[in-house]
Amino acid sequence: MTQEQVAQRLGVSAPAVNKWERGICYPDITLIPSLARLFETDANTLLSFEPELGEEENLAIQREVDRLVREEGYEAGFDYAQEKMRLYPTSDELAIVLTQYLDGSLMLRQIPGAEGYRPVLDDAYARLAKSVVPAVRDQASAMLIAKAMQEERYEDAQRILDGIPDRTVDKEERQAILYAREGKDEDAARTWEARVIRIAADLMGAIVGLIEIALRDGRKDDALECAHRAQLAFEALGQP
Repeated sequence: MTQEQVAQRLGVSAPAVNKWERGICYPDITLIPSLARLFETDANTLLSFEPELGEEENLAIQREVDRLVREEGYEAGFDYAQEKMRLYPTSDELAIVLTQYLDGSLMLRQIPGAEGYRPVLDDAYARLAKSVVPAVRDQASAMLIAKAMQEERYEDAQRILDGIPDRTVDKEERQAILYAREGKDEDAARTWEARVIRIAADLMGAIVGLIEIALRDGRKDDALECAHRAQLAFEALGQP
C-alpha cells in the first residue's frame, strides 16, 4: 500500500504519512484504530516496538519456513512467513527472501489451490519493487519483469525495466580494488573470482538467447558458430 493510498483512506495528506514513516512525527492518537484496521492488525501490535531483526534471527526464520513447507505443508510455511513479515514490516531483506522462496515452492511443488496464494506474492513483489534497499528493489523488479513476459505483457515488462536505474558505480569492482590496495589479496581474489563466475553465467544466458533467435530464423550455421565461440570464451574464463 502506497503512502498516497494510506493518506486517502485516513483522510490526511501524503506528506503527513511520509513523515510518520520516516519517524519525524507520529499520527494523532485518534487515528490509531483506523491505522490498525487498515493494516489488518490491532492497536497493541501497531504500537509495539519490535527490536531490529538481526542476521541470525533472519536466517532462523528462513530455515523455519523451509522446514514447515517440507514437513507440514505449504500453507503452514506460507502462514508463518506472512506472520513474520507482519512482525518485521521494515525488513525488506527478509520479505524478498521469503517471497521468492514461497514463489519457487509454489511452482516446484505444484501446490493445490495455488491461485489463492498468487495475489499475495504478486502484491509483495509490487511493494518490494519500491523498496529503498537497491538489491531488494532490483530482485523484486526482476521477478515482476519475468512474470510480465511469461504472461506476454511486454509493455508492462518494458515499463518496469525502464524504471530500473542504470548503475553508475560498479561497487563490486571498487571493493575488489580496495581489498587489493589494502593487501587483502585473498578477499580481492575471492571477489574477482565471484565476478568471473557471474560474468560466465551472464554470457551463457546471452549466448543461449542468440542461439534461440538463430534457430528460430532457420540460421543453423550461425547457431553452431555462437555455440563454438561460447565454448572458446568459457575455456578462456576457466569455466566448463
